[in-house]
Amino acid sequence: MQGMARGGDSQQVSPEELFQVISDATSQQDPRRVETSTKRLKELFQLPGVYDALHEIAAAKTLPLAIRIQASIQFKNEALKNWKSRKLQNDQNRANIRARCMTFLDERDATIADCNKVSVARIARADFPHAWPSLIDDLMSVVDTNLQQRYVANMESPQSNLVLQRALQLLCGVTKEFASMKMLNGIKVMKQIFDHLYQTINAYFVKVFENIQLAPEPQAFESTRLYTDLALSHLLFKTLVTLVTWIWQRVSKISDEEKQILEPWLTQVFHDSVQQLQRLVVQRAVVTQLQPQDPSNLSPQTLMTHQILAKHIRRFGKFYLRMASVDPRRMAVLPGCSDAVMFYWSQIVEAANNLPAIKDAPSALYPVRFLVQGLVFFKDLVGQWTTHRRDGSANKNVLTANFIDNAVKIIITRLLPLTKDDLEGLEQDPEEWVNAEEQENQQWGYELRPCSERVLVQISNQYPEYVTPLLKTTFAEVADKPAAAIGIANKEALYCAVGRCCQKLKGEIPFEDWVNRILTVEVQLPPNDHFVYILQRRIAWVLGKWMSESCCSPNNPTIWQILLHLLSQRGQGSTIIRLTAAVALREGVDTLDFDPDGFAPFLPQAVAQLMSLIGEANTFDSKRKVDDALNVVIDRAGKQIIPLVPLITGPIPELWREADDDWLFKSSLLVTMTNVVKAIGPESTALSHIIVPLVKESMSQGFNLDGDGSNLWREAMRNTLTIDNPGPNGTLASLMDILVHHLKTNLELLGTMINIMESYFVLDPARMLQIDAVALLDVFLTLLKGPALQQNKKDALSALSLLIQLSPVQLWGEAMHKSGLFPYLLDIFMMDKEENTQILCEIEYLLSRIALSNPVALLQLIKDATPLVGVERTEELHKVHVPMTEAKVYDLFLDRWWGTFDYMSEPRHRKLVAMGTAALVSTGQPEILGRLHSEIFNLWMDVFGEIREAQNPVTTDEDGQEVPSYLTLYWEKSDAAASYYQGSEGTPEYERRKVIFESDPVRTTQLSTFVGGKLREAEAKTPNFQQQYLIGADPTVLQQIQAELHA
Repeated sequence: MQGMARGGDSQQVSPEELFQVISDATSQQDPRRVETSTKRLKELFQLPGVYDALHEIAAAKTLPLAIRIQASIQFKNEALKNWKSRKLQNDQNRANIRARCMTFLDERDATIADCNKVSVARIARADFPHAWPSLIDDLMSVVDTNLQQRYVANMESPQSNLVLQRALQLLCGVTKEFASMKMLNGIKVMKQIFDHLYQTINAYFVKVFENIQLAPEPQAFESTRLYTDLALSHLLFKTLVTLVTWIWQRVSKISDEEKQILEPWLTQVFHDSVQQLQRLVVQRAVVTQLQPQDPSNLSPQTLMTHQILAKHIRRFGKFYLRMASVDPRRMAVLPGCSDAVMFYWSQIVEAANNLPAIKDAPSALYPVRFLVQGLVFFKDLVGQWTTHRRDGSANKNVLTANFIDNAVKIIITRLLPLTKDDLEGLEQDPEEWVNAEEQENQQWGYELRPCSERVLVQISNQYPEYVTPLLKTTFAEVADKPAAAIGIANKEALYCAVGRCCQKLKGEIPFEDWVNRILTVEVQLPPNDHFVYILQRRIAWVLGKWMSESCCSPNNPTIWQILLHLLSQRGQGSTIIRLTAAVALREGVDTLDFDPDGFAPFLPQAVAQLMSLIGEANTFDSKRKVDDALNVVIDRAGKQIIPLVPLITGPIPELWREADDDWLFKSSLLVTMTNVVKAIGPESTALSHIIVPLVKESMSQGFNLDGDGSNLWREAMRNTLTIDNPGPNGTLASLMDILVHHLKTNLELLGTMINIMESYFVLDPARMLQIDAVALLDVFLTLLKGPALQQNKKDALSALSLLIQLSPVQLWGEAMHKSGLFPYLLDIFMMDKEENTQILCEIEYLLSRIALSNPVALLQLIKDATPLVGVERTEELHKVHVPMTEAKVYDLFLDRWWGTFDYMSEPRHRKLVAMGTAALVSTGQPEILGRLHSEIFNLWMDVFGEIREAQNPVTTDEDGQEVPSYLTLYWEKSDAAASYYQGSEGTPEYERRKVIFESDPVRTTQLSTFVGGKLREAEAKTPNFQQQYLIGADPTVLQQIQAELHA
């Protein structure tokens, strides 16, 4: 049977083998069986009928649970991806699966039920309503029957309750699936589902919710009936919320008739939900206060009830937040909305006055997640009750100044101060605590303090007329008082508010006076209290915040003195202070107004302390955070960092080894070295003993590090004065083999690799050719024939032209042919009708450079390549290469030469081709001279007419010194385009490129003189030159050419 299953895809899967494979996959005793079964399962998934058989295994309740779970998971993961595959399942298979899905309604295992929920939703997405029209009606029939049994007939049946919950889970999953669809067909189906369900589901929910009774007694949550009621209410409400939020965001797109029906319904559902939420929360609080506060003293059933009730309450919050995210202004005017916001706020106030009752647990009196939802809801809507709306119109409902004042005071005095629990977490792992504190973008939606900070910022933005004076007054009252007098935690909270609201307090508080008089004293406080280092950490944070937000000058020496003092702290609590001070230092240095000269006196201490902290930090996340600060300091300090380079670079090899497989920290170290190289320029030549090993290792690590490693390599090449600087760890020249490898294989970094290759050419053009010219040119062939981007191919050809320009023909002439590069280029140039015109132009520039270097070598390359180029034709189903004659090759070559010239627009390139053409003419090759009187004369006339040049005679300067003759170019700017320098400005490579550019024959040789000389060479080599090749020339054109040559 197994052999038959392996026989081919036409065979149906063997159910017996599939069962055995699934069974083996669940084996915990024999890993080899698991591995073998995994491989075989992938093969079976390619056979017809496999998903039907797999689903049958999942549904067979007599089989072992582990096997059924494995089958359910595999079906969910694989079958849904191939649901419409005609190869793997036919219509009968799909019908079997759809029918079998309903048999899971009495499934007791939660994992299998969850898999079925996902499967039904995804299948419905594909098949409802056409292939599975009865799905919604079947589910609603099950729901209605079992609800009637429970709430009308008052019959308590565990089996009925289970079926009811499973049916509601499926219904919720299907509606959620269709609600997420954005295409028109999916929206139409969802509208049908909505119309079918919205009133019925709401009625069901109201009926079930009315039966929820939270008796005010400690044992209230022991009731299994209460738990079931809550679970059913939660599932119905989830479905109802999906329907409501879907239509809420589409109200503007429905007809006026539907609006008249749905808007009152929406309003009523929302209004009722607010009352339902209040009832649940208030009754829950009464029961919770009667119960033991320690969850370990609660029974399992009570804990389960707490969990489902907490989920149910949070679902209300998610409902409101979703509506607010769609249209907060429209939501704010709904009846009951202000009641909902104020109810949440009242709960926050109650919790703020009973902080020990706030816990991140479902059984807590004030669960953290509930309070955070309330704060976010308040934040999202608080702007809707300002005095005036954004459009300038007056607002009917406004929040009073007294309410805003109280809200701000509650946040600052109750929610922002750190608690003993916060201190415990800090003491257990200071570095992790700091990292968590600074991940505010991820934390604020889940934790109370970060969320309170966001709410404070929102209130200050929406009500600056109330908040700014309040903060200003509070600051004036508290800032001068000793921290011990008001409580260090309270002062830390105030400083947090000052930092968060810095944009509103800018210019309102005497910031510099506060820094000079108060903060300089507070950073000197002895750490005799745990909260002291919390305060000092906050001081560093607030200074960084004000500088990064451009609310104060980053050039205040007192600020730098404070931060450096905090960076140098040692002892208990110093870690969090130093880490935060490092981040604050980075934020101050990384501003537009930062003055490197003003910071220069502090630079040595700053670098020393940062390097010390990198070495002493316990986690690589912390090391990376500090190194990020160091990188910014190096970047902004520039040349001033030179005396400190040994201090920075000395520890890097050891830090690199310690990092092992922590790619993020290693990446940061590469950025450090890159910034050092960029800052010190040619002085980096002496650092090759550090740079080379880092480049070697990073380029061998793949995508984790090769990006940063290639950046370091590129900057090192741009700034070095030699690639042969001696050292124990190799030279930059030793990296050439790695360069060749990545040029052939690393498409992602190909652009950077080409830049690095150009840097080698510019610095020592002959070196790579001397090592192995054929291998180097084979790199270009591989690159041009491969799947590289057109831009990369263009850049590679440009780099090759540069190499030809800078090196003698003896180094590359023969290798051009042996590598196969020239025959390939010639074939593309002549034969490829679909080639990109930019590539064709680059090839013609390259050929012109070869002609300028040695035109005879170019003709020899064409001759040697002639047998290798040609056309292919099919004979008896085989492709046969048909070579061309040399005359035919020249004919096609010159046709493309002339045709490509028309695509060139830059004067320098057109002059280059004109000079290359003249060099070809100088060979006296008959096929070329045959075009002289027509295309070649026309080409030259075009260029003569476009550019104007003048050869200045030899003169003497004021001191009587002879000034050599030079060529004035009226057609080109004094410098090359920025693209020529490849971002090397400010480096030695820029000067090298500039010299190459200025010594280019295209810029130093007058075209008319060059063309005239080459014509004379051709005439000297060719008997009867004028009679044979000029007799057919247009007399007017010939006269114009002669005039240009003698001008």
